Amino acid sequence: MTSDPALPPDRPEPRRIATKTDFARELTLAKDRAGVTVREIAAAVGAPASTVGGYLSGKHLPALRPADQFPGSWPPAA
Repeated sequence: MTSDPALPPDRPEPRRIATKTDFARELTLAKDRAGVTVREIAAAVGAPASTVGGYLSGKHLPALRPADQFPGSWPPAA
């Protein structure tokens, strides 16, 4: 993890991601900041809630693929 004092610890920051644990922490920060649930994220991106939950817990990482291949968009339209 990058320990840059200019990067607020309460805001998601991709530059802090080096491990699955880092990814889970930053994704959780983004989820919490957006005020959405795991099920809402799952529905928006077309993935099972259990898969999204695995990302948020650091159990596994998503496969790399272009963002335009996701069936939903994030964040969902208001």
